Amino acid sequence: MKKKIGILTFQKAINLGASLQAFALNKYINSLGKECETIDYSADKIAKSYKLIRICKPKRFVKNLIKLPENYNKKKKFNNFIEQNVKLSKEKYTKENISDTNKIYDKFIVGSDQVWNYDITNDFNYYLKFVDDKNKRYSYAASLGNVDNIDKNKETIEKELKKFELITVREKSAIDKLKISMNVDSKLVLDPTFLLDKKEYLKIIKKEDKKEEENKDNKEENNNKEKYILVYFLQEPTVFDIAKKLKKLTGYKIKAITGIVIPKNVNDVEFIKNSGVENFLSLLNDAEYVVTDSFHGVALSIIFRK
Repeated sequence: MKKKIGILTFQKAINLGASLQAFALNKYINSLGKECETIDYSADKIAKSYKLIRICKPKRFVKNLIKLPENYNKKKKFNNFIEQNVKLSKEKYTKENISDTNKIYDKFIVGSDQVWNYDITNDFNYYLKFVDDKNKRYSYAASLGNVDNIDKNKETIEKELKKFELITVREKSAIDKLKISMNVDSKLVLDPTFLLDKKEYLKIIKKEDKKEEENKDNKEENNNKEKYILVYFLQEPTVFDIAKKLKKLTGYKIKAITGIVIPKNVNDVEFIKNSGVENFLSLLNDAEYVVTDSFHGVALSIIFRK
């Protein structure tokens, strides 16, 4: 019987970087000829944070209600991307039944992203606490977020990490922290997005965008195409100052991907709200320059040679 691998990650995150790293690790392991699935697991705290309607103060509730259609469409885009591009487990799992996966998978890989940031998850299952055998436990490019956060739950985390067969992390600071604080050895590896080359990402871009990529050598088409600077903005507004300097130097317009909130006092920018993964990759692929405060924005820009 062929061995089966189960990945535990943030497969339901409504976030471009989280979705792309989940896609990349699943795609890469399957490309090696392994039978691999991402476990369709829902942590209570994370699931609650993505609820479309939440109990909150009246003003916030009204705002959420107004934005309900927009939030629903955004959530649908991300869920569709994962369902169409990632091999998921047939069953959906929660804390109550996640231990059932021991009967299905021979190996478990947790990662990447901030799966070991307990402040985000509130769930020790991301330390593979539910796994019944040490030889089944692995991590790939797991991130602690703020490394000092693990001290809050040091006893439990140390106990679980010492049951791992192999630990790999995304940041050198995590290697140092795990060794000093818990005497746990780990290795540094690349974020999963770097495991795939550009052509794998082009496959998931919309058909019309793929046609544009195939015709890139057609100089007449390229000359008629509007050139632009892409800003992928999370929280650092100075990215717009840099983009405006580039605009003065090049004459290119600015397009910006942002969430629901558009930054104040930013003019002459075409804002693209709530972009899905395919649209994000398409915009990045066609941009002349990319300005971003996002880790995965930088990673994909390197892959796309921007």
